[in-house]
Amino acid sequence: MKYWTIYCHTHIDTGRRYIGLTQYTMMHRWNQHCSQSKHVKDSRSHFANAIRLYGKDAFEHQVLAMSWDLEGANATEFAIIEQEGTRDPKIGFNIMKGGGSRINSAIFSSQDFRSKMSLINTGRVLSAEVRSAISCRMLGHKKSSDVRSKLSSALRGHVMSEETCRKISEALKYKTVSLETRKKISQKLTGRRHTEESKIRMSIIQRQKADERMTGIRMRHAMPRPTQTQTHKLCKKHGQVSLEECFSLTRNGIVYYECRRCRRFYTKKFKEKRAKSIAV
Repeated sequence: MKYWTIYCHTHIDTGRRYIGLTQYTMMHRWNQHCSQSKHVKDSRSHFANAIRLYGKDAFEHQVLAMSWDLEGANATEFAIIEQEGTRDPKIGFNIMKGGGSRINSAIFSSQDFRSKMSLINTGRVLSAEVRSAISCRMLGHKKSSDVRSKLSSALRGHVMSEETCRKISEALKYKTVSLETRKKISQKLTGRRHTEESKIRMSIIQRQKADERMTGIRMRHAMPRPTQTQTHKLCKKHGQVSLEECFSLTRNGIVYYECRRCRRFYTKKFKEKRAKSIAV
């Protein structure tokens, strides 16, 4: 459970103070103030102007109080600002009276906030300099096993819409991979060996493609992973179909399924096509 920290940043030479409230540590919030001072150049932002004018080393820091309750923390911040009079420019840097903090997750999850951010970021294109800075910061960054497992569970079973697939296809249609990128991919895959399970799955896929070329019927079955217990099959035409209504085949010890109705339809279509070709 997080606690709330009421802190004070004091300018050493003048004694002017800024009192604030944060759900993070005091120094974490101080670093945020320093970062904001580089971008906020509004004359009304007294504290940001002071950090930019005097420098970050001209301040000392102090924790005034801590609270597990947001309501109590807001009341304490309001009382300290009123008692110390830090809203007076001669005494402090505070502009607001304090006591109005809210939980960030409640703010960011509101529909109003999300719609405003969507309008702001629509059509926004990052400059080459910003993209380069993001790339340098993320270079060599590796996600932990916990994060990877959460991403895997969140994306498992996710099916992209036809519109999304079309957009991705159009974006990648004329994209060419540079020689440098091909060299990097080649170096990364050199010496890599597939597991026995991967070899079996690739063999089955290649056999399916060969069957499709010979019969003209597109195989619409999906191979379940050995670690999964499959109860339904996702059919592109009929949606979720129980395995009792599916046609099952076994290859190399792996059972895969095909919608029985789709199987009958394509078999009938193939027979009609074959009969016409024989008649001709």
